[in-house]
Amino acid sequence: MYRYPLTIPGPKSCASTDPASAGAFAVLLRACRCRLEPRADTNRNLFGFADGRRWVWNACVAWAAEAELATRSAGARRAPESAFSLACLSRLLDQWAAENPWLKRAPKQLLQQSLHDFIKARRAFLTGAVPRPPRFQKARDAIPTMRFPQHARLNQDAVFLPKLGWIKYRNSFNGGRGVPSGELRSATVKFEDGHWFVSLLLQQAKPAAAAAPLAALGIDYGVKNTLALSSRVVLQAPLMTDAEEYRILFLERRVVRCAADSNRRALAQRRLNRFRSRISRRIHDWRHKTTTTLSKNHGLIAVEALALQNMTASARGTVEAPGTNAARKAGLNRALLEPGFGIIRQQIAYKQATRGHAFIQVNPAHTSQTCPECGHIHADNRPDRDHFRCVCCGHADDADFAGARNVLRRAQLQSLQSLAELPETVLAAGHGRDCAPAAKAARAHRGSHPRTNPLLTPRGGSKGNPGPEGPGGCQNHQGETPFDPENPADMLVRAMVIADAAETSS
Repeated sequence: MYRYPLTIPGPKSCASTDPASAGAFAVLLRACRCRLEPRADTNRNLFGFADGRRWVWNACVAWAAEAELATRSAGARRAPESAFSLACLSRLLDQWAAENPWLKRAPKQLLQQSLHDFIKARRAFLTGAVPRPPRFQKARDAIPTMRFPQHARLNQDAVFLPKLGWIKYRNSFNGGRGVPSGELRSATVKFEDGHWFVSLLLQQAKPAAAAAPLAALGIDYGVKNTLALSSRVVLQAPLMTDAEEYRILFLERRVVRCAADSNRRALAQRRLNRFRSRISRRIHDWRHKTTTTLSKNHGLIAVEALALQNMTASARGTVEAPGTNAARKAGLNRALLEPGFGIIRQQIAYKQATRGHAFIQVNPAHTSQTCPECGHIHADNRPDRDHFRCVCCGHADDADFAGARNVLRRAQLQSLQSLAELPETVLAAGHGRDCAPAAKAARAHRGSHPRTNPLLTPRGGSKGNPGPEGPGGCQNHQGETPFDPENPADMLVRAMVIADAAETSS
């Protein structure tokens, strides 16, 4: 079950500057996905419709190539855009259907979606969003998929699709508790791992926002610890194990040892794809359950605005300037991409927006080198990967927890500065780089660091700072708390959250 919030304005006659009435006509577009159980004849028709959609796409690609060639032969640089308009391609679709009667078996709206997809792909190429123009789709490489924007219906047992009739599905909506309410806008059918799945887009009225929780949370991304929370909890994603990596290597060898374009190779490839999909579904399930739990229990969630595309760039280099440590960088890139930090950030964003909670992305620069107590920034604050010890005030903590606290503090100051419009000098009072660095402190212990089971018990301090009132670090550090009563910035954020909750409940 996935939700994608989208605010749709109401009629112009109902426009109002009152904030309370501004969201009266807001709705949510909710996407729900479940598995279909088609009969044998319906299964053949689904594959036939997918082939018709792919044929129309390839016909559009061929038409574009012919149009460009004819334009260049005439001395022009590029074919006019009117040749690739929806009206022109629709007339071509009627001609193609007249020449190929088998295309008429598929719903026309399904074939028209191929025209929309082609126009969108060509526009993306012309604007520079993608590096290549639309290309031919081979039958063995294309994923059978189709979209029904009209005339789809849904009941408790089956979904109705044009020219296919009622198709049974596995009721996995809301944990099997029934079909969600709302107007069905479209249905998208896709073939994955030997099964057909349908994604239903439902339009629902925006629910009344409940009182936001007062707790705030900062999240620090990591390779060793997937998510480190400012509440001193580590969440580990169920990533691929060593045994699963060996199994994938074994299945890949089975694929390459089979003859090309043989049935045995196709069977081995399906087994490999099925095993990989099982791992990806497990990780995806963990993402949704984790982000849902965090969003329900926190009124403010702050994350790092990481530029993952730049961070995972290849270090291979070029022939003229070859890179160094390319294999090591490739391993780091896989470790950064496997948990799906971008997907986690996206899920937290739309779930917070659906519930009316706050979501803030902060600049990740120096979050791992900043002391959460005095604000001093220095590279020597990180004696190793797992430990943090400030060279100015001597505060010691786990490096991931210190980074999560810095993310939360930056988000609170950012919201304070934007909402209260206070001068930056007031915001930085008592939490900046104005303290002179003291002598370099002794490095923290490099021994093994205990890790707890994720989603269970909060962790204490590191070996340099065992916990409240423990040796090492600041003695007044009582662990991570959502708000500091002595900090005016935290108190103002708390007051704003309480005011928003009171306004919502009223």
